[in-house]
Amino acid sequence: MAQTDADSSVKVAIRIRPLVNRELARGDRTVTTVNEFEHQLTIGGKATFTFDHVFDCNTPQSSVYTNCVNNLVEGIFDGYNATVLAYGQTGSGKTHTMGTGMDLTGNIPPDDLGIVPRAVQHIFDGIELRKKEAQENGVLPPTFEVTVTFVELYNENIFDLLNQGKDRTKITMYEDPATNEIQLAGVKNLTVKSPEDLMEALRSGALNRTVGATNMNEQSSRSHAIFSIYLKQQRPCQTLDADSAANTTVDFEFLTAKFHFVDLAGSERIAKTGATGARAKEGCNINMAYAG
Repeated sequence: MAQTDADSSVKVAIRIRPLVNRELARGDRTVTTVNEFEHQLTIGGKATFTFDHVFDCNTPQSSVYTNCVNNLVEGIFDGYNATVLAYGQTGSGKTHTMGTGMDLTGNIPPDDLGIVPRAVQHIFDGIELRKKEAQENGVLPPTFEVTVTFVELYNENIFDLLNQGKDRTKITMYEDPATNEIQLAGVKNLTVKSPEDLMEALRSGALNRTVGATNMNEQSSRSHAIFSIYLKQQRPCQTLDADSAANTTVDFEFLTAKFHFVDLAGSERIAKTGATGARAKEGCNINMAYAG
């Protein structure tokens, strides 16, 4: 599937979460109206805004993934990089939508699976599909290598969430002069062989993430988390023999792609969260990252 300019442009999707118990207890009511066909959101019956996608509070996780992420995952098999990030206020449901909140067992009902778990399964299903198609067509199958990293930005420092050691070693960020790419020195790059391996990396990293209670969220993410999947692919490609139009030779092409899933800590008003001391400092740093 070829990527078009429209496919590669930045797109914005808005998702409305349902009222939570404390809001219902206060007698709060929903003041948003969604027109999914026109991709419009109306607030208070007055102001209307148009986005690339608009999802109401009853939109299932599967629909969010199909509309926003499915084609991006397909693109990495052709060497296209992609990033999906969740942005919003504390308690707005970013971690739920991304699917990066894990309990000790990692068990999540299938319908509640977020973007990251669905993308993980999609990637490995895509690998098996391409190998099967090559076998059916009698050609050499492509080979794949999948690696992951998981880091958090907390109080303006970068930490490796896959480092299981007791010491939270700071990660150094620098620009590679040879490639002009941003690199993270000292981060663990973990090779995974299956969806289960990848989800275990996500689970263990999520449990290391910095969280804390505020008036708006009992398990508020206090850091920006970046879960990255790297796909290296070697696949055969036929080239026409210059001496004979009837003959072809088999060469190989190498493709690399990376997919970043970013679960931003919630932007917040310090007075509204009731945060004080170190927790208030966290909030200031979170808001500074949004402003930057």
